[in-house]
Amino acid sequence: MKRLRLVCLYATAETRQRVTAAFAELLGGESADDLRFPADGKVKTVDGIEVVFRSPPGAVGVLTRPGRAEDIRRWTLEALHSDLSAVDGVVAAMIETAAIEPGDQGESADPKHVIRRALAERGIVTQFISCDSAPAVAVIPGEESKDHAAQSASWDLLRSAGLFSADFPIPQSGVGLGTWLVGAYVVKPHNDKPSAHAKKEAPNGTSDGGFLVNLVAVEAGTRTALGFAPRRGWVPLGEATAAFLSVDDKYTKDKAKNLIDTAVQQLLVRYHNRNAVVFLDAAGCARFWNGLADKGERELPAFINGDRCAVVRVRTEPRHVPRPAGTGSWPATGTSPKRPGETNALVRIAREDWPGAQFYVSTPRVMNAIGAHRNGTRYTVSGRDLGSDWHALNMTEFSVRHAGPFVADDLYELSALLCRQAPTWEGTLNWPSPLHLARAVVKDHPGGYLADSEGVE
Repeated sequence: MKRLRLVCLYATAETRQRVTAAFAELLGGESADDLRFPADGKVKTVDGIEVVFRSPPGAVGVLTRPGRAEDIRRWTLEALHSDLSAVDGVVAAMIETAAIEPGDQGESADPKHVIRRALAERGIVTQFISCDSAPAVAVIPGEESKDHAAQSASWDLLRSAGLFSADFPIPQSGVGLGTWLVGAYVVKPHNDKPSAHAKKEAPNGTSDGGFLVNLVAVEAGTRTALGFAPRRGWVPLGEATAAFLSVDDKYTKDKAKNLIDTAVQQLLVRYHNRNAVVFLDAAGCARFWNGLADKGERELPAFINGDRCAVVRVRTEPRHVPRPAGTGSWPATGTSPKRPGETNALVRIAREDWPGAQFYVSTPRVMNAIGAHRNGTRYTVSGRDLGSDWHALNMTEFSVRHAGPFVADDLYELSALLCRQAPTWEGTLNWPSPLHLARAVVKDHPGGYLADSEGVE
């Protein structure tokens, strides 16, 4: 991987302290004192990763108060000018911004998307932290009050840069070291009205109002991750992430379908002695190949020709996937709540309405904190969150549609492992990690397409 520089552009001393602690933990220290970062503008190198903090004049006024998006964009580019020109590698920026109140509208209310686009056009990936997201004092005796917002943003920053703390897992047998694990994520916005942060004109060969397509490939047993950039092919994930976030490439159905086929075939040609397992998100990809539907004519992507690829359909939508529920007796009246147990299982349905499919069932991390899940009931959440899933058990369906050179049971085990061992945090995933990574980049897109899309969220 190329040299990586982490930049924190902040406005308040509290945010600097929070990001310092989060960076120290990421880079191997147990506390901020273990890795003392120098004064603003001074670069510190830790295990080959450069870290620098910046807070230029005017940071408080620009980053923590409403303002014109174009002014914020210009100021941000000037603030990071030395990082843009001095680093021959990947730059990842953590940027402090003001919290956006519900109901705020317009570019001036939320500059994050404008900043993300402007820096992505220059090859910089970004994540954001709000000065109002600091953790409250712990209210549960014995429970530590952790700064989850700073930790999550820091892990997401490394993910955006393509840097991971652990190898991508492989099962004990059947899928060898170096096998390419590919995730293809497709989303189609509900309406054709572009976001305020989307580019007004679609580039040649794309279609406004069409499909967004993103592909990520990870190498089994290593920490290598690539992304597919249509104009450049397979490149390191950090570079592909910036390229994806800098444009609004939306494709017609035929072009989106061909893009996925072409990308996987290019990967197989480049690595002619490797096989691949391709995870296709059912919500987006089933409209391209009816072999991904429950009942269809078995049409599958052309890249399966040559028998070097497996195809695994992944489905997570509540309206398609059974919801797990407890079948035991209710606790006695007046008994105290206990810490929820953990579930980590690959199961089949006893009565197979989904022949051959297997399901990964896991416990959301929030369920493992005493009392935290109680904030998610229909009596306590805000009205706009009533449509979201309650923090019950997660369930993901895997269906091997083409095993290729592999054995189906090994592919199911692989799929569950890729959900169980998240590449950037200690929790579990609803999607196998290559598909999760592809989706995460789409979710970060300045156009905000994933929040207003079919078959997701």
